[in-house]
Amino acid sequence: MVATELLPAFDSEARRTGLLKHHSLPEGTAMLIAPTNAIHTFFMKFAIDVAFVRKDGHIVKIRAAMPAWRMAAAWGGYAVVEESH
Repeated sequence: MVATELLPAFDSEARRTGLLKHHSLPEGTAMLIAPTNAIHTFFMKFAIDVAFVRKDGHIVKIRAAMPAWRMAAAWGGYAVVEESH
């Protein structure tokens, strides 16, 4: 299990902001961003673990401990789950 609480980011504004306003996430909390197959960590205040998933829920790519000022994408990804590293 990745998280017991999900923060949704399904509209344009929420997807643009993502976790940028957060200094950390409580343990057991993750953000679900959809639809998207690419993210960035510009201006992030903490490293994140990232899972790119297809529409059917299968994971297509994982990035662990992704630091600030990075970009990641996954061909075939539909959503991203982000959690504190």
